[in-house]
Amino acid sequence: MVGRLARVLAVFVLLCLAWAFFEPYWLRVNEVVVVDEDVPPAFDGVRMVFVSDIHCGDLYSPGRMRELVGLINSLRPDIVLLGGDYTYSIWDDDDPANVGPCLREFSNLTAPLGVYAVLGSHDNWAGHDMSMEALADAGVKVLDNSAEWVVLNGSRIKIGGVGDVGKKANWLSFRDGRLKLGGFSDLWNGSQDITPTVEDAGEGDFVMLLAHDPRFAERLDNSKVDLVLSGHTHGGQVTFFGWLPDTLLRLKGYSNLKGVYDMEHARLIVTTGVGTGGLPLRFFARPEVVVLTLRSKN
Repeated sequence: MVGRLARVLAVFVLLCLAWAFFEPYWLRVNEVVVVDEDVPPAFDGVRMVFVSDIHCGDLYSPGRMRELVGLINSLRPDIVLLGGDYTYSIWDDDDPANVGPCLREFSNLTAPLGVYAVLGSHDNWAGHDMSMEALADAGVKVLDNSAEWVVLNGSRIKIGGVGDVGKKANWLSFRDGRLKLGGFSDLWNGSQDITPTVEDAGEGDFVMLLAHDPRFAERLDNSKVDLVLSGHTHGGQVTFFGWLPDTLLRLKGYSNLKGVYDMEHARLIVTTGVGTGGLPLRFFARPEVVVLTLRSKN
């Protein structure tokens, strides 16, 4: 009896290990509909693809990143939003070797309203200036502590944010309209200034914030922000069948690990991300690309 239980347990453990090894390759497309009374009718149906925590490098090759870019383009987004942690070295967090080869793949992204990003912790560790330059060379607008309006058919929404370096807000025109985009950088490795995102937005404007670390949403005290997009957590990466003990979460400082949350001032969406950190394993924290479709209540 004991021997039989031991064999069953051994098979179960092996199956779990196999699952953890293969799950990083089971990338899913997570469709989320964002319904908000502040979304103007002109923006009803606008599609945005949100991707975070690719960790390209030792565990996620530039070739896989090229395939990821192809997948994103196949989703036909109007806007692509990038949430940080684009590169990773398992041996040295400060290694900048992956920045150029990985981030240049973003130059192949296609989105009529543009590609926007914030930096994450690993991007800062690998080299803040180098990451900023590589993203710019790839045609990506970094929104650390800056924001952009985009207007469409005479209406506007503000996808705003804050980030590392305060910059003057820029306007992006499209189909006789405008939308404002902004971003918020990594919580612990950069400064945060939400002013460029909210200073010229009204209570009736739709405002979206890119924040690499979801813990910023808990600090948010401005009612002008409607939606916060974050990553960083990997959904726990290796969980107990999708669950982690509250004690462990508190030690890490997280209360929002993955999914959609209604916070005091805004809705928060936390993606499980694409890549892995530490070891190339996931367990019931499937990698994902998030497709956001805006819907108006009006």
